[in-house]
Amino acid sequence: MTRKVTISLADHVYNLASKKADVLMSGNFSSYINSLICKDFTKEELEMEAFELQKPEALGRTIVAKETSPCEVCYKAINIGEVICSVELKDGKSHWVHASCCRKAINKL
Repeated sequence: MTRKVTISLADHVYNLASKKADVLMSGNFSSYINSLICKDFTKEELEMEAFELQKPEALGRTIVAKETSPCEVCYKAINIGEVICSVELKDGKSHWVHASCCRKAINKL
């Protein structure tokens, strides 16, 4: 399935991309843009990447949980001894979640 979208590029960016599309993709601009985003990834790898980007970003280093509480991302229990990280969710508050439920967790225990 393909989807037609409209994007806005600065003139100098468009000119360069158009020239690269001419050289690399026989003038097919859409194929050139797809190649920049997709590289050699499979559909499953791209879906996994999109899933990872939905995770909240870690605010700092990871720690070991000292008490049980619910994870605000996966809604499973955080048990004592599990690695957790602090994230800011859409409510604007800081929450502790599983390290695997946050993006860019720095593993410093």
